[in-house]
Amino acid sequence: MDAAEIIEHANALKSHLLAAIQEVSFNTSRMKVLDDAGRIYATPHWRDGKYLYLLHPGRDQDGKRVREYIGANSDRIKETLQKVENARKFDELDRQTRWASRELERVSWQMQTLITDLERMAPRPSGDAGSSSSSAPVTNTLNSAVVTDPLNLELQASPIEESHHVHIR
Repeated sequence: MDAAEIIEHANALKSHLLAAIQEVSFNTSRMKVLDDAGRIYATPHWRDGKYLYLLHPGRDQDGKRVREYIGANSDRIKETLQKVENARKFDELDRQTRWASRELERVSWQMQTLITDLERMAPRPSGDAGSSSSSAPVTNTLNSAVVTDPLNLELQASPIEESHHVHIR
């Protein structure tokens, strides 16, 4: 893979990174709204088709399920059911946010790897103490394989997650 291909791949990673950042930001603000509106973790249960009870997770000291009577008041029922729905939505957004955060870490690592590869390919001044002879092997940071010609790298799609991972050999 040459420098142009690395830059092209970095641009694709940048788009993926920006999308993940935007998702985390949106989800976090939405979660705050749901949290401020109130959440109830319980299962609605209707008795006789008009009396609402909430069955809370867990048990009381006697080992019985915790039940909360809401009643038949339509305003109270509406508010309670909304809070139960808020809890469900909050948990889904939290799951999506944790996934997007892991994506941010993964893409950040890939971008750092591409930067390292670009730095390795950059010409160094002849008196630079960090320069090595062109025939010395270079260790690839992605898979620690020895690369004898760092300017002849290839991009391979990962068999694990389609084209989201980069393997350089």
